[in-house]
Amino acid sequence: MADLDGDGHEDLISGGWRAVVYRWPDRQLRGFSKREVLVARADTPKDDPYAGYEYGELQAGAVATGDLDADGDTDLVVGTVFGRIYVVANEGTRSAPKFGKPTVFVDGRIDPRFPKRFSKAGPVLADWDGDGDLDFIVGSESTGVLLLSNVGTAEKPKLGRAVTLHEGSAFIEDGCRFKPTVADWTGDGRLDLVIGECRFKMTNAGFGTHGYVLVRLGNGK
Repeated sequence: MADLDGDGHEDLISGGWRAVVYRWPDRQLRGFSKREVLVARADTPKDDPYAGYEYGELQAGAVATGDLDADGDTDLVVGTVFGRIYVVANEGTRSAPKFGKPTVFVDGRIDPRFPKRFSKAGPVLADWDGDGDLDFIVGSESTGVLLLSNVGTAEKPKLGRAVTLHEGSAFIEDGCRFKPTVADWTGDGRLDLVIGECRFKMTNAGFGTHGYVLVRLGNGK
């Protein structure tokens, strides 16, 4: 959810399996308007092992929003099923957004700051350390939730080393596909993590799935 056009109402933003980022504008107590396409796709490089995938590298993207260059409008960050994180800059204005070409900001599969076998990046943007710029909190397939602090500036973000905020198996055996969000859950002035996750389990009754929502408090508990 994000107010993309500055009208005071939050719109619904979502990635999609077909490498598309969608928006459903808020109609103010009347539901959402017809779906709009914000970003069509980003082609996978030809030398990439996933180049044969039909829909491109933004396939099954997880979308975060924030003003990454401190110019007063809202940009998009898309984590992909293949472990890359893209930035899609708003080249328009606050009231009339227009999004440019997706560019790779960090590749979690080859970047040494990320764990091995990193995939299914689920980013969220927040000023986690309270220094006035946006940091990246990133969920993953099976390696938990990572914090990459912005060691650059609000105008030109640069990511520092990765710090694990939530281990992949800290609470639930075989937990996977961690998707975090950030909020002051307890009202104590500190940011907490709320994490959605999925678990697969074989039982005598067959193959079933279920998920959990976890809360990690800013006090370390």
